[in-house]
Amino acid sequence: MTTSALPEIAPQRTALLAMDFQNGIVAIAPEPDALVERVKGAIADVRAAGGTIPELLPPVSGSLHP
Repeated sequence: MTTSALPEIAPQRTALLAMDFQNGIVAIAPEPDALVERVKGAIADVRAAGGTIPELLPPVSGSLHP
């Protein structure tokens, strides 16, 4: 598999969202190990280019956030 070069990004305007990577979700995906490795590579590439990888957490009962 050939990987193309990363496109140029504007770090201050770039974020990568990798959602639903819970064990139960990943386990039912076709080729889960390959999927996780591709996402890890994308995260590393975006971080190396100065982009943001936000951590999204589910709401917690009783939290201070509306």
